[in-house]
Amino acid sequence: MTRVSADVTSAVLETCINLHRSNDIFTSLRDIVRNLCDICGTRQCVIIMADTEKQTCDMITGNGVDNQYFKAISDDMHRTTYETCLAWENDIGTTDCLVFEDETEMTSLQKTDPVWYASLHKSDIKNIILYSLRYQKQLTGFLWCANYNAEETGKIKKILNTVSFLIGSAITNYQLVTKLKLMGLIDTLSGVYNRNAMNNRIDEYYSKKIALPYSIGVVFADINGLKRVNDQEGHQAGDRLIQSAAQLLKDAFSGYDIYPSVSPAPM
Repeated sequence: MTRVSADVTSAVLETCINLHRSNDIFTSLRDIVRNLCDICGTRQCVIIMADTEKQTCDMITGNGVDNQYFKAISDDMHRTTYETCLAWENDIGTTDCLVFEDETEMTSLQKTDPVWYASLHKSDIKNIILYSLRYQKQLTGFLWCANYNAEETGKIKKILNTVSFLIGSAITNYQLVTKLKLMGLIDTLSGVYNRNAMNNRIDEYYSKKIALPYSIGVVFADINGLKRVNDQEGHQAGDRLIQSAAQLLKDAFSGYDIYPSVSPAPM
C-alpha cells in the first residue's frame, strides 16, 4: 500500500470497512457502490452478483438491489440477465477489465458486441469501465462505472482494480456460506426440505421469532409401492420414485414447505 496514492489507499480501506459493517452483504455492497459513485464522480455505478450454478444475477445500485433495472437493460438487448453477464465475460476476454474513456473508443464494440454498443449509445453512455469480479478465476460478477470523471481515469482504474478483488472474494464467501446453509436444510435425494428445516420452522413458531399464520394446514402423503419397487427393481428405481413423488408434491404445493416424514430409505 506504500506504493499507491493516499486516495487509492483510502478507497480500499473504506471498501474493507463497508464489507464488514453489516451482516447483510447486499447492504454492504450498496454502501460500497455509494462510495465508488463519489470517487468516480457519477451516479452510474453498480455491482452485479452472478451465480454461475443457478445462472442468476443480482444488481446492486446505490439504492440497494434493483433487479428490475438490470432486467430492463437486458431486455433491451434481447438477453436474459445471465446472458448479459456471459456476453460481458466474452467482451472482457482474457483481460480483467474494459476501459472506454470516450465515445470514440466505444465504437470498437460495434464489431465485438454491437448489441451492447447500441444499448450504451441509447442510454447516452459517454464512457465506461467494466471489471469482472473473480475469485481464483471463478466469475462472481461485475463492477461497472459509467459517465465517470474521465480526467481521473488513472486513479479510478487503480481503485477499481483493487476493490474488485475484495468484492469478488466477499461474494464468493457469501455464496459458499449460503450453499452450505442450504445443504444443511435440503434433503439431497428428494430436493425438499429435510427434518432439520422442519424442526427449525417449528422452533421459530414456538419461540415466536416468526408470527404464526392465520391458519395452518398439514397434508400427509405416502408413496405406495416403494418397498415393492426397491425389492423388485432395485434401490436406484426406488430413489427415482421418491424423486418423482417429491416433484409432484412441489408442483402441487408450490410456495409451501414440504418435508420428508422420515429420511428416505429402503422400505
